[in-house]
Amino acid sequence: MKKSKMIITICAVTIANSIALAQLPDHFDWRNVNGKNYMSPVKAQGDCGSCGPFAAVGAVEAQYNIFWDWPEYDIDLSEEHLVSNNCFPYDCRGGLGSQYDALLFIMNSGITDEDCFPYVDYDCTPGCGCAHGCSNAECSDRCAEWNVRLWKIDGVVDVDDTVEAIKNYIYNTGPLVVVMDWWDGELGEDDILRCDPDNSYDHAVIITGWDETDDYWIVKNSQGADWGPDGNGYLKVGFGECLIEDIPYGATLSNPDTDKFYIKNSSGETVAWFGNRGNLVLKGTKQTTWQDPSGENDEFIIEKNSGPMVYIDDSGNLFMKGNFTQGSPPSETGANEFRIQDSEGNDVAIIKAADGSVHIKGKLYQHPNP
Repeated sequence: MKKSKMIITICAVTIANSIALAQLPDHFDWRNVNGKNYMSPVKAQGDCGSCGPFAAVGAVEAQYNIFWDWPEYDIDLSEEHLVSNNCFPYDCRGGLGSQYDALLFIMNSGITDEDCFPYVDYDCTPGCGCAHGCSNAECSDRCAEWNVRLWKIDGVVDVDDTVEAIKNYIYNTGPLVVVMDWWDGELGEDDILRCDPDNSYDHAVIITGWDETDDYWIVKNSQGADWGPDGNGYLKVGFGECLIEDIPYGATLSNPDTDKFYIKNSSGETVAWFGNRGNLVLKGTKQTTWQDPSGENDEFIIEKNSGPMVYIDDSGNLFMKGNFTQGSPPSETGANEFRIQDSEGNDVAIIKAADGSVHIKGKLYQHPNP
């Protein structure tokens, strides 16, 4: 058999935001938009003064879900990348402005994912004395392939500090990163946090929505999923209370992971795609039992002389004779490989005709409308 390679370099495709929202309702919450929760899970910063990075990362994670109109996308990004020693100007000492600078850093430099750089600063206090000064991690603790696992945003928006401007942005774009007077806040009998008086900014959080009936913001905190009055990591902050509306920032996306290699059937329907971040999205599922292709339907087939080794059928089901690996950059091993690369020439997916294995850099997703 003549040895050969096939390399597909994905070309850019621009996709507009698929969520079109119109008038402002009396109640809105990104945790329940048409029954879907677009917010990523609540995390815990621990004793570390890392609320700014946690707020910035939480807003960015949600923005990806919103951009794709796909709550299950749910990337898990690394807060440690923004807290560790020598990666970013801030550490567990925190500081006013860390939430804004974190958004700028994500926009300009990008941060890696949680698996690559896990959070280890739960017990590192703002007083320092931790393993590496004011953090338990060094920037060099990132995984070896961190530089090809970076996630970015396209912009940072400074939103007007009015109730209507904040509501408009949240409704039409996504959650907002804000700072507030945390220590002077007190919960009333209605479980709404209010401050009397407002003094200074000392905590960063995310506004995910509002309620006009009782005049409060719906706020995501970073003290764990069972924290708060309702035991879900969220709280209510009254309109005009605790300085929460003073400094709102939003993260924007316009073209994330939109460079794709599409697989379509004869009707023009997309049944699968490989993205430039190495994600594989199937309309169907990854099958566990091999079944020879029918030869009658529209099928994307990788084969060698002995016959098909990997294929995606016209319903978006993946069949393969080898192993499936995800979550790490694939490595070229020789000939007889179908390679998919990003625009910078990095391999993001490799299908091996030799053994029928598939290795993707990102994750495997199932979506009814890929």
